[in-house]
Amino acid sequence: MKSIHERVADLETRLADLEAGRAPRMIQKWQRPAPRQQVTEAGLRILRAVGEAYGVKIEDLTGPTRVEPLGEARAVVVHLLRRHVQCTYSEAAAIVNRTTSNVIKNDPKVARKAARLPRFAAMIEQIAEKAGLTPEGNLNTMPA
Repeated sequence: MKSIHERVADLETRLADLEAGRAPRMIQKWQRPAPRQQVTEAGLRILRAVGEAYGVKIEDLTGPTRVEPLGEARAVVVHLLRRHVQCTYSEAAAIVNRTTSNVIKNDPKVARKAARLPRFAAMIEQIAEKAGLTPEGNLNTMPA
């Protein structure tokens, strides 16, 4: 166990690093990676299609508001990104401007709801078609 003096010295070193603009590894690790170009393009198409289906703006889908229709719409965006574009949770989180843990928590909810409600599953498929996504999970070259 470190002594008080050793702990103070560690904190002073970390503070000096922060003041010098050197971020510790822990902070660098938590920074969101930029999504790949293909994911960004598909994400924009999916955001447009979901926004149109739910009657909301893209800015609302990527904004801080937490009202229920937006939460479900964001989860649908993530579901489509994960299933059709094979993006990572981090990439999906960057597109909807949420934390990775939030995306991981909400992603399975859409699959469960789609399994329970055929109309919801059909709506997701319509959104996927409108966004130019094929059932096999690949992107069409021409947007819908």
